[in-house]
Amino acid sequence: MHLRFVEELPQQQISVHLGISQMQVSRRLSSVLAPRLRATSTNDTTEAAT
Repeated sequence: MHLRFVEELPQQQISVHLGISQMQVSRRLSSVLAPRLRATSTNDTTEAAT
């Protein structure tokens, strides 16, 4: 997360830095971000309904 959003490195550079494929970087970012985005989206929908 730090490399992507603070250091602003593209996934390809992160993959070289970590010694994994770009696809693995993409999957790891998605696995961390998706639940948080869903939770935020659910909270926004709930708050809008009240």
